[in-house]
Amino acid sequence: MFAVRILHDLDLAACFDGRLHLSEIPDKYIAVVNYSEKYSILCYCNSRTGSQNIKGGLVLMVLAYYVSMCALSLVCCTIYFFIKRKYFPFRYATVFILAFLSQFCYVLLAISKDVREALIIYKFLYIGGCFLPLAGLFMILSVCKIELPKWVRFILVLLSGATYCLVLSAGYSPLFYKSVDIKFKNGVTVLVKDYGPLHIIFISR
Repeated sequence: MFAVRILHDLDLAACFDGRLHLSEIPDKYIAVVNYSEKYSILCYCNSRTGSQNIKGGLVLMVLAYYVSMCALSLVCCTIYFFIKRKYFPFRYATVFILAFLSQFCYVLLAISKDVREALIIYKFLYIGGCFLPLAGLFMILSVCKIELPKWVRFILVLLSGATYCLVLSAGYSPLFYKSVDIKFKNGVTVLVKDYGPLHIIFISR
């Protein structure tokens, strides 16, 4: 978070000329700056109540995004199961189910309140992370009419399953995550992870 200095109503060009704690800024001039590695947003308002409203707006926007993506995934699942499932094999269904599960877990993670709860939700989220790419691969091979030997399919599923077993070790072993914590960013919960030595297996997949 950048601290800012407000000099005059129309003099916003000087906002970033130094570091000043918000408590040192008069009530009449309040600015809230949200900064990340990719972007920065300057919200200018004329009261502390206004700055709180802006923060509340950011929270609603983030939650609205997660809920919208979850709802769209549910709509896709509904369309598939009630309209398209007669025309496509079951492997197509796994893609829709895993995508919906991932989006639903993001909604639950955003409103989680403690580390244990967030970590449990994250483990469910990793079901999609471990198996959704594999389901997508099998779907593409099916569309292209490419048949993999059963032993190759078995090895791929076994690899994804072994990776997910590593995910389940989080909180009990430092192999996948050395430590986990939560922080609140824009009003939603974010899991802060210190990756363990075997997390590279998930990335390399």
